[in-house]
Amino acid sequence: MTSLELVNPRVRRIRASTCFPSSQDEMIDLISGDFQKAGMKPFSFVRQVLACCVYPHLLEYQTFNVDVRERAQTLLDACGERSVGSYTDSSGLDNVRQSVADFITSRDGVPCSASNIFIAGGSQRALMVMVKLLAGTEGDVPMGVLTPEPSPHTLPMLLDEAGVSLEPYVLNKEQGWAVHVDELNRSLSAARVHCKPKAIFISNPSNPTGHVQSRESIKEVIKFAAAEGLLLLVDEIYQDFIFEDMVEFTSYKKMLYEMGPPYSDTTQMAYFHSISSIGEGGFRAGYMELVNIDAEVKHFVDTMLCTDISTSVMGQLVLSLMVRPLKPGDPSYCTYTEEKKDIAQTLRRNCRRACEVLNNLPGVSCETVLAGIYLYPCVNVPTAVMKQAMDKRVEAGAVYCAQLLTEQAVLVGPSCSHGPPTGTYHFRLCILIPSDVLDEALSRIQKFHQSLLESDPTSSVLDMAGRTTPAAQTRIDLASGDPHSAGIAPVSFLRQVLAVCLYPDLLQDENLPLDVRQRAQQFLDFCPKGSVGVYSSSAVGMPNVLKQIAEFICRRDGGVAADPNNIIFNSGTQENLKLVFKLLSSGSLQLQSGLLVPGLYPHTLPGLLEYTGLRLVQYRPEPDQDWDMEELKRVVTEARGHCDMRALYICNPAIPSGHVQDRTSMESMIRFAAAERLFLLVQEVHQDCIFGPGIEFLSYKKVLREMGPEYSEHVELISFNSLSNGSQAECGLRGGYMELVNTDSSVAERMKVLLGFRSPPVLPQCALEIQVNPPKPGDPSSPTYSQEISNIHDILCLNARHGCEALNRLKGVACQLPRGGIFLYPQLDLPARFLREAKMSHVQTLGQRPDDLYCQRFWDEAGVRVGAGSENGSHHLNIRLCFAASSDSFQDALSRLSSFHSRLHETYS
Repeated sequence: MTSLELVNPRVRRIRASTCFPSSQDEMIDLISGDFQKAGMKPFSFVRQVLACCVYPHLLEYQTFNVDVRERAQTLLDACGERSVGSYTDSSGLDNVRQSVADFITSRDGVPCSASNIFIAGGSQRALMVMVKLLAGTEGDVPMGVLTPEPSPHTLPMLLDEAGVSLEPYVLNKEQGWAVHVDELNRSLSAARVHCKPKAIFISNPSNPTGHVQSRESIKEVIKFAAAEGLLLLVDEIYQDFIFEDMVEFTSYKKMLYEMGPPYSDTTQMAYFHSISSIGEGGFRAGYMELVNIDAEVKHFVDTMLCTDISTSVMGQLVLSLMVRPLKPGDPSYCTYTEEKKDIAQTLRRNCRRACEVLNNLPGVSCETVLAGIYLYPCVNVPTAVMKQAMDKRVEAGAVYCAQLLTEQAVLVGPSCSHGPPTGTYHFRLCILIPSDVLDEALSRIQKFHQSLLESDPTSSVLDMAGRTTPAAQTRIDLASGDPHSAGIAPVSFLRQVLAVCLYPDLLQDENLPLDVRQRAQQFLDFCPKGSVGVYSSSAVGMPNVLKQIAEFICRRDGGVAADPNNIIFNSGTQENLKLVFKLLSSGSLQLQSGLLVPGLYPHTLPGLLEYTGLRLVQYRPEPDQDWDMEELKRVVTEARGHCDMRALYICNPAIPSGHVQDRTSMESMIRFAAAERLFLLVQEVHQDCIFGPGIEFLSYKKVLREMGPEYSEHVELISFNSLSNGSQAECGLRGGYMELVNTDSSVAERMKVLLGFRSPPVLPQCALEIQVNPPKPGDPSSPTYSQEISNIHDILCLNARHGCEALNRLKGVACQLPRGGIFLYPQLDLPARFLREAKMSHVQTLGQRPDDLYCQRFWDEAGVRVGAGSENGSHHLNIRLCFAASSDSFQDALSRLSSFHSRLHETYS
C-alpha cells in the first residue's frame, strides 16, 4: 500500500464524515448524541453493578445496596469463570440473550426466542453484518438498500463500506417527516434501473427528525416490503425517548404479528437496539432480533460475528441492565426512577426551549419533535455563504456549521451528512444535554446567526468544511486462548482502577490504594465530563492513551521512537486486522488479493480473510524445519499466477506453535518482504509470554529500524498488540492497537475515514493504558502487581512444562516445549481404524478431518474443549490447547485427556 491507488477501491469510495475538528476546550458538542460527554450523569445502579463486576471484592462492601450486589453476582455467574475478562460466544452471553428475549416478549406481548437474538458491538456493527449478507453483485448489478432522506448520519458510510448502493426515499417534511408508500414505490422504481434493491431501512423513532410512526404507517410499510420481497431493517434505538403524552411507540415486530398470516409468517425483518439509549455508548453493545430469517442465514450471521471473536463483556452487562431494569420494591428503585424522570424532564424542557429560540431567528424554522434526542431545524443560508460554498465546491450547510464551530465553538451536524444535497439546508443538534449547557449553546447560535446576517462570513472556514476526520463435570475451554475462562485470576490493580472509573464515588474510598485512585482520576480527567460512558474522544483512540502506547513501544525497543499519530486503537486485534485486510482487498472478483502466511496461523485468521475477500496463500514447512526462503519465493511466484500478492503475515511469538523468531530470522523475512514488495503484518500479542533461557522477544519494528535506511525507511510494517496477551488476559474487554510504520499518509488517512463512523470503547482504552504503563517501584500497588504478574508467568512456565511431559507420555503423541505464547500444539498418531471411521463418517462430508472428530469426542465425553490443528493450517494431525489456565484446571484437563486418549486407543487398536 505504497499509495492510495493500491487500496481497495470500495474503501476509497467511502464518503468522508462531514464532521469538523473539535479540539476547543470550550466547545459544546451538539452533534454526537453522547449524553454523558455533554454532562448528563450515568445511572447510579448501572455503574455500581459494573464496578462490582469488574472488581468483585466490592461485593463484600455494605456501601452498595443488596440489589446492586445480587445483580452483579448474577451477571458474574453468567460470565466464563465469573470474570468479565473472558471471551463469550460470538452471538453473546446466553444469559443476556435470554434477558433481551424476555424484554421483547414483555414489551410486545409476542413470544421471542433467545436463539433469534444476536449481540454485537453496537447497533452499527449488527446492521453492518446484515448489510454484508446482502452485498454482492448479480452480474454487473450492485445490491441496494432503500434509505430515508434524511437518514442517520452514519448510514451512508456504512453502506459505502459494505459495497451496497444507497437508494433514497424522501420523508414528507410537511407531515412531520412521515413515511409515504407512494414515495417508497417511486424510490424502488428508480433504484431498479441501476441496482437490485434487497432491503428497506427504517428509523423509528426517526433519526434525526424525531418522527414516530403510527400503527397504520408501520402496517403500510410492512405490506410494501412484503409485496416487493424486501428485507426490513429497523432501527428502534430511541424507543424509550417518547416525550409527547399522546404518542406511543409500537415496535415493528408487534405490528407484524398483529397483522397475522401471511405477513407474520413470511415477512423478513431485522431490528436493532443499543445501550446508547441509556447514554452508555462508550461500552459499545447492542442487539438485533431476526424475524422469519432462515436457519442457514442465521448460521452465517453467527459466522460473521465470529470475526469479532466476541462482543465486549462490559457492554453486554450494560445491555442486560438496560433490558432488565429495577422493579418497585427493589432498594435502588427509587433512585433509579428519579434519575430516569430527571432525564425525561430535561429532554422535554430542552425541546421546548430550543424550538422557541431557533424559531425566533430570522430564516430559521424548527418543528417540535415527538421523540428521539435531536432537533433538525431548517436554515436559509445567506447568499454570501452560498457563493463561497459554490466557489469551494462545498455544501453550503457544511460551511454554515463549520463557521459556527470556528466562531462560537458549537458543533452541530450539517444535513449533507444525512443524505444527498436537496437544496434546503438543515443542521442536527442534540437536546439531551444539561439545560444550562443547551442554553449557552443556543445563546452562541443566536450571536453567530445574527452576525452572519449582518456581515460577510470569513472564507478560512471553507477549508475546514471539507476535512475528514458434560453435565457432571466442569467444562474446560483450552481451545480459545482465554486465560480468565480457564481460571487465571485478573490483575488486581487493573480491575481496581476500572472499578473506580466505572463508579467514581470510589475515589473517596480509602480501602483502595492511593495509586489506584490517582490513576483512575487521571484517566477520568481525560474523558469528556469525566465519564467512561461517553463516546471516545477520537475514532482512533484517546490521545493520552496513544501517547502512553508510544512511550511503551519506545521503552520496549530500546529508544526507537514511536509517534502517537501512527498508532490506532480499536476493539481488539481482530478489528484492526479486519480494517487492514479491507484496505488490502482488491474489491474485485477478477484478481483476488493474496496474503502470504509462512507456517501455521491463528485459528481466527481464515474467517477474517473470507470476510474481507483476501486469499490465504500458505507456505507449510515441516514442523522441525526452518523457513526456506527459496521455497517461500517459489510459493509467492506460483501464487501470483492467480492472485495479487499484497502482504506477508507473521505471528511472533507464533500462534499456535509458540516459536519465537531470532534476529537473523526476522531480518531474512524483512529482506524477503522488501524484495517481493509485500506489506509486512506482524501480530505480536503474546510478546510478554517468553520462556526458556536465552530466549528474548524482539519486535519487528526494532529489528527493521536497526537494518539501516535501505529497509528502515521503505519496508511497510504494521504491528499488532492487544489486551488478550498472556499476563493481563483481558480478552472480554476487547481492546488492542496497531502501529503503522512507513505507511503512506494517504493510506493512513483512508484508515481514519474507515473508522470515522465508529467509536472505540472507552473502558478497554483505560485497561490498555494500564497494561503499557503499569505501577512503578515505589507505588503502593507495585509489590502486589509485580507478584501477581510473576505468579502468572510461573504458572504458564509450569503448565507448559507439565503439559509437554504429560502429552509425550501418551501413545502416539509428540509435543515440543514452546518458547513463547500460550498454546501447546502436540502432533497425534491415531489408530488406523479411527482414521477410517472418520473418513467414512458424516463428519468428513462436512469438510472436517480426523482431528475435528477427535476434538469433538473429547468435548462430548470429557467436557474439555481443545482446537483441531487443521484450524491452524496443519496438514498433520494436531490439537491446540491453551496452557494459560489455573494449575488445577490444567491438571484436571490433562488427566481427562490422558483417560480419553487411552480409551480411544484401546477401542480402535
